[in-house]
Amino acid sequence: MPALRPKTPLRSAPTVYREERFRTPLPAEQALGLWVDRIGMAVSSGPELPQPGFRRLGQYAAVAILEGEGFFETERDAAWPVGAGDVLMLFPEVGARYYPSHWWKSCWVVWNGPEARALETLGFPRRAEPMVHAASDLVLGVWTELKPLLAGEEIRSILHRKTLLLNLLLRLEAAAMRGRPGAGVGGTAVGPVESAMDYLTRHPEAEVRSVTELARRCHLSPTHFRRLFKLRTGASPKTWMAALRMTRAKELLAGGGSIKDTAARLGFRDVFHFMRCFRRVTGMTVGAFRG
Repeated sequence: MPALRPKTPLRSAPTVYREERFRTPLPAEQALGLWVDRIGMAVSSGPELPQPGFRRLGQYAAVAILEGEGFFETERDAAWPVGAGDVLMLFPEVGARYYPSHWWKSCWVVWNGPEARALETLGFPRRAEPMVHAASDLVLGVWTELKPLLAGEEIRSILHRKTLLLNLLLRLEAAAMRGRPGAGVGGTAVGPVESAMDYLTRHPEAEVRSVTELARRCHLSPTHFRRLFKLRTGASPKTWMAALRMTRAKELLAGGGSIKDTAARLGFRDVFHFMRCFRRVTGMTVGAFRG
């Protein structure tokens, strides 16, 4: 994303403070490794800075500007002008501040967990893209669905929240992809790595598991495919696919699925192979995860 110059000079604010407000996740949320911390909506007037410096949220967040306009600034970058439709992406260790030039209406979704960091290493979301254009409706839609679910402590509500969050990240990635070089007609990305990632995300149970087979689907040599995939995601194709399958495995197991059925649905040749892979990727046994 090209750097944008601020429309007006901003106050110097070298101070960085860390927010300490975290919701204690439920045991099932901790087992699943990814949870919604909180959501919110507000109308703010400006120009205003709620604190004299940059805030490190300590978690991940997507802040959607629904109406109005203002500025978004991080420790690393000059301020960007933002307006209705934009989504601001916040990361745990990156100080940021954002504020309206006159007023704006915004809503946000905040999430956390070890799988949040794992997802970031896979490119969901990217620190190099702290703003996604024309995507506020995605955050608002998930905010609306999450609102009646936040108080639920049963596994059904917990899984529903996680599923909504994963879908949000995937759709924000698709929205960001439309603005990248190489996007095709109608904003659809045509890159082979993006196509492979989209296929695997939509079909975690797919039989296409070897890198050679996946490269063939993308009409690339395995060597070239591995190189492009590593540049795009920061991980090898096998590592990325293994993490994706285990995320799905956790969801199935937490939802009451048996070990045998989960292994079969994810395309493992036998239960013991699945159990070995689960322990290698997650660092725990299937039995320990199921409690």
